[in-house]
Amino acid sequence: MKCGLIPKHEPEVIQAIAAKCHFGNDERVPTTFFQSMQLRGVKIESRFRKADEFELMLRIVPNFTDQQCEAIESIFCDSKAGAAFEIVIHRSKWNAELARSIRDTFLACVMNYNGGCNGATIYGGSDDRLLHLDPQWLGDLEP
Repeated sequence: MKCGLIPKHEPEVIQAIAAKCHFGNDERVPTTFFQSMQLRGVKIESRFRKADEFELMLRIVPNFTDQQCEAIESIFCDSKAGAAFEIVIHRSKWNAELARSIRDTFLACVMNYNGGCNGATIYGGSDDRLLHLDPQWLGDLEP
């Protein structure tokens, strides 16, 4: 299910840009004009400005608690890697338990809304403040 809130470029426009700038490959062509947006204090970004990625993140953010949203600086979807995410936590808000709760909420949402992801990194401003989420997809789960 998609929320359809993000305006999208017409397919003809995307194809024309792909033909002119990317040898016909539309993977790097933005599908919306948004560079980034903010919801509940969380900045969301998509590397190639893909409307579907913005819509997914817009569906995920409302599921975070107020405490989680206050801690999260940004969520970035790496279009180049396809459904791979980076969640940045404010340095001053980092604690391991909160980071794990953010990871768990994110995973539940991305499984529910997208069927999974190609991994995520929760980053707290330094290399000793990292949590990794391996790629997980519904089809990979044991029955």
